[in-house]
Amino acid sequence: MKNRILILILLFCSLKSFACSCIYNNLAQEYLDADFAGIVTVKKTYDTKDLRFDNDLKRSTYIAELVFEKLYKGTEFDVLNMYGKATMANDDDRYFGSCDLFIQKGERYIIVLKKNSNGEFWGSQCTRLIPLSAEENKVNDNEELINTYSNLFSNIEKHKKSFSNHIFLNFNDKTLRLNDKTNYPESDFTKLNIGKPSENVGFYKVVLDENLKISKIVPIKKVGFRDKEIEKMIKRNLSLNKYDVPQYASKEYLLLLSFEDF
Repeated sequence: MKNRILILILLFCSLKSFACSCIYNNLAQEYLDADFAGIVTVKKTYDTKDLRFDNDLKRSTYIAELVFEKLYKGTEFDVLNMYGKATMANDDDRYFGSCDLFIQKGERYIIVLKKNSNGEFWGSQCTRLIPLSAEENKVNDNEELINTYSNLFSNIEKHKKSFSNHIFLNFNDKTLRLNDKTNYPESDFTKLNIGKPSENVGFYKVVLDENLKISKIVPIKKVGFRDKEIEKMIKRNLSLNKYDVPQYASKEYLLLLSFEDF
């Protein structure tokens, strides 16, 4: 059994191609803002016309038709528009633009999507697509991963009225590091050895001081295991970077703690 560790939903960049960097919002906030969340399988893909921009640049696009296995939020839709190409020649690169993404028939994903201003769903490397059938998925048991996200989304729905108008942000953990032996991220929270991680989710309203450190914690939903230690670690180790604070700069935000098995 792999070691169970805590993953704080932090600020990470996607490094799927050298030219693409993605800044993900907090997963809980992405879900709240999303028009669709669910589990899908790619039925087929086919190329479409290139998009042309005012500066005379063009970008390849293709369409993915999906089979909908489970709906967490929203309803089924016709197609997912993708940046990239559905087919590749032998001399083509895997990714054709800065953030293009190549998905194939039969691949299975958990996806969280928000419509664009035209009411369309678009996908790229910066889209929240969690692979369930590819080597990129580090979790051997897909059911564990599905249970983790299903539990998280279920808890968001259950407690969202308590979130009020506050937003979830990505907090920095000063103890976050990469374990040289396992090559997995870990932090002081890892030492808590939380059991059944997919069932343990915490939501907290936090108040920040002038240095963007947490001065007060108001639990909305406690993790349910070693909660006093967790709250001490939150105040001691977590903070916001000034560049992560929205322009309207409130002193109260929401924090998600999600225990996952990676």
